[in-house]
Amino acid sequence: MANFRLRSKVKNKSKYPLMMRFSLLSVSLVLASSLSVSAAVPEWQRAFPGHSYAAIELIATMPSLAVIIFLLLSGWIAKQLSPKKTVILGLIISGLFGILPLIVTNYYLMLLSRFGFGVGLGLINGLAVSLIGTFFCWQ
Repeated sequence: MANFRLRSKVKNKSKYPLMMRFSLLSVSLVLASSLSVSAAVPEWQRAFPGHSYAAIELIATMPSLAVIIFLLLSGWIAKQLSPKKTVILGLIISGLFGILPLIVTNYYLMLLSRFGFGVGLGLINGLAVSLIGTFFCWQ
């Protein structure tokens, strides 16, 4: 009975605005989006006929390389800026470089934009779980 009362008090007590809670929890949707373009690999093969299939698949996997690098750097960057500013910076970077392939037709610019998209995701990835824990775990 006491456990039920504790949960109901926490459930009804919301000190953060709905938009803040929604945006923080939706960061995980952005993190899952880097591999969603894998279905476009055959279309990219037709768009870039002068490149090998392995080079085309590199476009799809390039964000993962950048995520690994910037996941290691995100803690240091968060100490320099702040965790909130680092996540915002990551969202801006991934947003800009995520939109860039809509207007780019050059293979190397596409590769660079996918790397930039991964940089933004790498900045977000390490901090997303810790920010959710900071704001939503009750003690």
